[in-house]
Amino acid sequence: MHTLAIRGTCWKRWRFLLLLLAVWSVALAAPHAITASSGEGGDGNPSAAAPDGVDKLKFNNWVFLPTYLRKIAPAAPLLPTATPTAFPTATPTLLPTATPTPSPTPPLAGVTRIEENDVQVSYSGVWQMQANTSASGGAFAVTTWPLSAVEIRFAGDSFAFYRAMGPDFGQAQVSIDGRVLGLLQFNFVDSKQQAPAFFQNLGPGQHVLRIERPPSSIVVVPMPAISVDAVLSPSPISAAPAQDEAVRRLNEARQMVGLPPLKGHLALHTAAQRHAEYFATHQAQPVMQTLGFHGESSALSGYTGFDPTQRAAHFGYTGLVGELGSFEGDPARGLASLLATVYHRQLLFDFGYTDAGYGGVGDGRGNFDVINIGYNERSPNIATARGIYVYPAQGQQHVPTGWNGMEWPDPLPGASKPVGYPISLHIVQPGKRPGQTGGPGAVTAAQLTDAAGASVPVHLLSQSSDPNRLLDGDTVFLIPTQPLRAYTLYTVRVAGVDGAGNKYSHLWQFCTGGE
Repeated sequence: MHTLAIRGTCWKRWRFLLLLLAVWSVALAAPHAITASSGEGGDGNPSAAAPDGVDKLKFNNWVFLPTYLRKIAPAAPLLPTATPTAFPTATPTLLPTATPTPSPTPPLAGVTRIEENDVQVSYSGVWQMQANTSASGGAFAVTTWPLSAVEIRFAGDSFAFYRAMGPDFGQAQVSIDGRVLGLLQFNFVDSKQQAPAFFQNLGPGQHVLRIERPPSSIVVVPMPAISVDAVLSPSPISAAPAQDEAVRRLNEARQMVGLPPLKGHLALHTAAQRHAEYFATHQAQPVMQTLGFHGESSALSGYTGFDPTQRAAHFGYTGLVGELGSFEGDPARGLASLLATVYHRQLLFDFGYTDAGYGGVGDGRGNFDVINIGYNERSPNIATARGIYVYPAQGQQHVPTGWNGMEWPDPLPGASKPVGYPISLHIVQPGKRPGQTGGPGAVTAAQLTDAAGASVPVHLLSQSSDPNRLLDGDTVFLIPTQPLRAYTLYTVRVAGVDGAGNKYSHLWQFCTGGE
């Protein structure tokens, strides 16, 4: 069942807060505003096991749309941080790298640990060693100086980079094998050690991680600190079975309609799971009545970031993130409930996203699912040719007959519910980036007929008729006013002009199942 408003809260107020929250995420996702990763497992201990509860999450039809709402409200400021205070640098010393000191931390089976003072680590600029019993090996390297950089050589398809974070820390540009990924965040409201950032899908063999000052910041002296603690390769934790299942089922739906698959990303998995746990734990707190499902307050335990993009960046993700929620507590049912919607489906079927993550909770606190989808602005999926994608797909069998209409924002305010299963047409334009809206589209004909050729009444939603103005000119929904008949063949025809001014007419068929 879909619960789309927090109890005791006015729907209109929540609609405004969700829209505002979405805009905040877009502003904070800009390169200068990305927030980075925090300690997982044993609160960031590289030797700790994977986070527990990774296979327990789920939520019901709440959507976070980071790119569709750019014009709705002004950007919000970054998380509050203390005035940056440089680490003492009165006698700057280049960190020695010729004579490594063995780490006292026990090794993990099958994992190579590289400490900040090992021979695989090369520094340029001015760095200092900071002793800290909570750091890997008892110390970490830190710099507040411009033009400082570090390169770490390692082998393997994935790795976890561990760092110190805190209010006096800043951000740095990260690249792998010469390819710039974006900004890695070191700033956080609290001080913490061994905060991991996860990177994967690198391919086998040797790789070089480089962390350096963003080019625009090299004139600032002193600067907020950045740090190096350890690298573990391959990554010491991996996706849980429920997380793999969620990505697999999402890709089955995307590939059924012809969209490129997404890759499961450990940073998105971890961010989703931590947020699911956070909401399950604090859902009754008064501040959550204001923040809603997608927000977090640093005043409560388990905080990893105000919005989805900050939380993903906290664990090392360098791209933009959209977050969706359901209340099923199961990856299969949670994803099915999100696909049976309007705005959530539009986000899940965006051509340009590349990565996905899932987190779930299903226990005495309730049932919650969180799905994160993301992309790096430097390498999104971009179509090379115009394409039309429909769902249910051409020839799809066992399509559900109805939908309870529970989605927030509500695409059918005032309509009688339940309704029939939503039917959608999505047009992808060549060169279009994720969430990018084109020109206004227009629907000239839309019809749903049953096996006998009888017309079936529908609610038609397009850019011009969407009550929440969240659909773009290349998306059309037909929602039957009543549940469809079981085991029946239906034919859909939609014609119009897309957001690029191209005329189209598309016809397809699907068959319902038993319910």
